[in-house]
Amino acid sequence: MTSRFGLIFATACGLFALPFAASADPTPEEVSATVVFALDTFASSRHVKTAEDLAALWPVTRRAGESVVLVSSSGASTTLIPADSEATSAALVFSEGGAWTASNSVQGTAVFFVRHSLYGTLGDGTLQSPAKLVDGDELIDYNAGDGYVFTLNGGESHFGELKLPTGFRLEYADRDAEPQKWRIAADASGLEYVGPELVAPLDTYYVGSARRLHVKGMTPVAYTGDHWCRNAAADSTLTFFAPNGQSTAFDLSGTGVQQFRFNQTGTWTVRLAMADETTLEAEIVASAGFAIFVR
Repeated sequence: MTSRFGLIFATACGLFALPFAASADPTPEEVSATVVFALDTFASSRHVKTAEDLAALWPVTRRAGESVVLVSSSGASTTLIPADSEATSAALVFSEGGAWTASNSVQGTAVFFVRHSLYGTLGDGTLQSPAKLVDGDELIDYNAGDGYVFTLNGGESHFGELKLPTGFRLEYADRDAEPQKWRIAADASGLEYVGPELVAPLDTYYVGSARRLHVKGMTPVAYTGDHWCRNAAADSTLTFFAPNGQSTAFDLSGTGVQQFRFNQTGTWTVRLAMADETTLEAEIVASAGFAIFVR
């Protein structure tokens, strides 16, 4: 440490470098007491799967001036530590299954997915009472069998984490339900997923997103809130910008088509803003056509 500061001082001033750099004494100038600390580098959400997990969660801490709020899976909000409080920590207590969010007014948020089985609210695994899953290991842990019906209450992002028991495949039980209901079925073929037949029109006539049409009646324009993944709860905004600069916006949900009349000739811009803030845009050139009169 002595040599380091000697070199820095010499660089800054060009003086007294040698006396500092000449010291080779390895004895530290100061030694503190042993400090034990925990460092959490896990950036993803936490999964609370057992009673031991509930008891082992770390307390919530904060710095001066910061507030900490806990929002339950049912939407109830509790301020754990107000900004003007002298407390620096508080206990993180869950009272129901589902997704819980702890928010620090400065540091950000952390999400905890708590299993419903810890509170007796899991469900029976039937179509009338589907199991409410919040993590990808539950089908294995519950020894789920043929015909077991469930919903993903931890968010659709957990679909990719879902682990199927050996010898089973996944299929829709009720695609139109909210949230969607899934079922596992015995399948010795190694097939993992079976979906319903879909009919999808595909326009390959033009290159890119630009289109040309004639100004006439109403024209259907497709929209989606989730990249056409059939989430009926996903919101979107479909906006039409006319050649004269005027705009018409539609606030929509789910997936479908919006009828619209392109009532001006020229280049229109159609913009779709989806729930995840992704924006798609296309240009529509509307023309009135032409007629030849022969006299």
